Amino acid sequence: MTQLRRQLHQTPPSPVSNSQDRWFLVFDTEQCVLHVEHVWENVEARRGGALYQGNVRLELGEFLKQSGHDPVKRELERVLTGVFEEQFSA
Repeated sequence: MTQLRRQLHQTPPSPVSNSQDRWFLVFDTEQCVLHVEHVWENVEARRGGALYQGNVRLELGEFLKQSGHDPVKRELERVLTGVFEEQFSA
């Protein structure tokens, strides 16, 4: 499966919980589907350094319907606007 990925946003590491979140725009070239992928990693110092990590993938429309994630949505809007501006200026 071929996927094209572009990072949309990354939170700075938290000094308290050493957590970090990253969001990517992912295009699955075989299924022709756009997703937003949220990847997180969290090291809990209070729990002996336990590592919690995971990811979730949402289809583009589903992601946009959710509340919050404003910096991610702004970057996604900027990227998509750039694609269309480039298309129409060519």
